[in-house]
Amino acid sequence: MNKKVTFTIVNIVFWVIFILLGFYFKSAKSKYLRTDIYAFKEDSWKFLIIISLLLLLIIAFYFFYFLKKKIRIGNLLVIILYAFMIPYFLKTYIDNFLLYINTKFAHEVAVVEYNIIENEKNKVYELYDGKNFIDEKEDLNKINNHIINEKYNSVYKYKNKDVIKVEFTNGFLNVKYLE
Repeated sequence: MNKKVTFTIVNIVFWVIFILLGFYFKSAKSKYLRTDIYAFKEDSWKFLIIISLLLLLIIAFYFFYFLKKKIRIGNLLVIILYAFMIPYFLKTYIDNFLLYINTKFAHEVAVVEYNIIENEKNKVYELYDGKNFIDEKEDLNKINNHIINEKYNSVYKYKNKDVIKVEFTNGFLNVKYLE
């Protein structure tokens, strides 16, 4: 097979596997609260730069070593453009992958105290840790399921101004998640 056909086949296989794994890694988000995912996504640009630089090295190595192309400014600019644009367009997949990896390498347990805020008149039920309010049903249910699995009462059985403690695990990227 010639180099162009081989490159095309490898390229297609790579992208199909990458996209399928992106959907698989999305399942890791079920362990995180929305505020933690949002905070991570705000800082994930650092990881995109590292991935872009690694991709730049791989692409440059492939072009200049295997294809034996001479280094030209035009080629170099195209490689740099590809290396930084690909991770940018695949940011969601990369974030999902990093959040998945974060759950695989835990390094400490963090205990967060939440104050219960309940207002029956307005039908509002929230948890407050001093910085963030958790009022979305999905996040409340994640914490509730976690507490029930730890053999404690349901979050919804506590009253206004009660305090509950929730154990989170911090991964190696310092993003906390529910085990």
